[in-house]
Amino acid sequence: MQLYKLKELYSITSGLSKPASQFGYGNPFLSFSIVFNNYHIPSLLIDLVNTSPLEIKRFSIKRGDVFVTRTSEKLDELGKSCVALQDYEKATFNGFCKRLRPIVNESIILPEYAQYLFRSKQFTNQIIYSCPMSTRASLNEEILNTIVLNIHSLSEQRHIVDIIGSIDDKIKNNNKIIDKLDQLLILKLKNLKIVNSGLQFKDIFKLQNGFAFKSKEYLKYGDYKIITIKNVKNIGFSTIGCDYVEYNPNYKKYKLNIGDVLLTMTGEVGRVGIVDEINCLLNQRVLKVYNHSNSYTYAYLKSNYNTISSISKGSVQQNLSTTDLNCLNIYHSINDITNFKKYDLLFDKILKLKQENIKLNKLKQLYLAKFF
Repeated sequence: MQLYKLKELYSITSGLSKPASQFGYGNPFLSFSIVFNNYHIPSLLIDLVNTSPLEIKRFSIKRGDVFVTRTSEKLDELGKSCVALQDYEKATFNGFCKRLRPIVNESIILPEYAQYLFRSKQFTNQIIYSCPMSTRASLNEEILNTIVLNIHSLSEQRHIVDIIGSIDDKIKNNNKIIDKLDQLLILKLKNLKIVNSGLQFKDIFKLQNGFAFKSKEYLKYGDYKIITIKNVKNIGFSTIGCDYVEYNPNYKKYKLNIGDVLLTMTGEVGRVGIVDEINCLLNQRVLKVYNHSNSYTYAYLKSNYNTISSISKGSVQQNLSTTDLNCLNIYHSINDITNFKKYDLLFDKILKLKQENIKLNKLKQLYLAKFF
């Protein structure tokens, strides 16, 4: 292994800032959320921004580029990185990230290796210890230039990529199966006969609101994770970035079980997630929705996202009320709803694969700790 200062390996550039009116059309755009949530950039960028030829040249994305988040409300969420494993034609990146562009060739550091290096404690701990924390944590070029990286030899890099990459491949394959099962479950629901049953949401589903936890009780680590709206994402349920609390008997009612189905009530209303971890507590503005069949609950909520989000209210921020939700009409017969339980096997397979991915991610973290 050999020590390098980051500035010996990369040049640093800030990203593109544009008014909101310039987004939604134009050329591919690397958003903050993509950088925050991924080790490497997906092969296709779906976000768009209107950019000039000069901006495309200045804020380009090329193989080997490392993108690092430069601001966060939490210090331990600062410096999340994402690596480009290919060139992205006409793409640009967001202004809340720094781009680290290699000034050395791939005989020194492979992009596939860099994606793991920059997500390891070796890098993130230096960020945490170097950055001041006021209202928000902030990362600048001066701090990045002080970072020191211990780089493996090229053969060792390939070995590390092979091992951790095989875990990533398994997770990716599981996610593809989950998507197919997800689509199949929704298709089964859409194939049900549409009838004027006279049923409403409240006749079929039971709801449980979350508890209003006080931020002063939050811990960095603790007995139980607090599940908020940010933990129910478009991609499903995630405990990344959770706050913790010590367990209190008064929280018993809000303890979540594996397989519980959750629905967001604020912000991007109507997101659905399946709880796949133990020791989770339900926070306010997240609903637990349940009936006799998890498969029907999950499929109904997923397939009626537009309907549910359309009944939310609010000018600055959308909010869903349980009163309005309970008044939604259900256009399936009680017999079809009851019989839908036969598809719980599909739901159980989805849950099993999600739990397998949790174990694989833990194994991945063990290897990251071993190698870095």
